[in-house]
Amino acid sequence: MANILIMNQRVIESKTLRVILEKSGHQVTEINDSTKGIEIIQSRVFDLIMYDITMQGTDGFKFLEIVPKALRKRTVIVSPETSIAPLGIIEQLARCKGAMGALKQPINSTELLQFVENISVL
Repeated sequence: MANILIMNQRVIESKTLRVILEKSGHQVTEINDSTKGIEIIQSRVFDLIMYDITMQGTDGFKFLEIVPKALRKRTVIVSPETSIAPLGIIEQLARCKGAMGALKQPINSTELLQFVENISVL
């Protein structure tokens, strides 16, 4: 079981991710505010952080610049389906900044659970 933080300003997408992950036995914390999310990662340990690239306040790439390096490799950037940038470019940028990778909404549950499985090898 993984302890996962979802930081996504889109409430419906956040809840969908939560349901998929909790059905697979994972513990999930949902935050819809970047400031609160950044505060919570300073006091709690998460195996995986799913961060909305378009989060208001601190976007996904800015988040990767301010969090400790150890947390970056446990971060997946989540891109909205309306993003004009192809997922491959977003993923390359995310990896260059130290993230584990990127997923695009709507997220395929199999792909999501594979990301969670991959954190066990970090």
